[in-house]
Amino acid sequence: MSNIHKVDRDFSLTVETKKRESAKTSQKDTLLIAKYSSIGYYLITPLLLGVFVGLWVDSYFRSQPTFTLVGIVIGFISAAYSLFKLVKET
Repeated sequence: MSNIHKVDRDFSLTVETKKRESAKTSQKDTLLIAKYSSIGYYLITPLLLGVFVGLWVDSYFRSQPTFTLVGIVIGFISAAYSLFKLVKET
């Protein structure tokens, strides 16, 4: 516990006691920040992978952007599933 000294408008001194946060709570907050800071990678990586694989398959079969669109859809579904798993864990 720590004492906090405050001065009111009337210049009277008040003392408040404040409990310090435990190290366990701050460590848990740090882990949550690290976990949620990777959300961008959970969203972008499957989409980019789907686009690049789709482009490669389209160039291999010399087709229109059919497989690219399929890759985007699969990447979007994969990103949504990964995000759902991440939120469900917490």
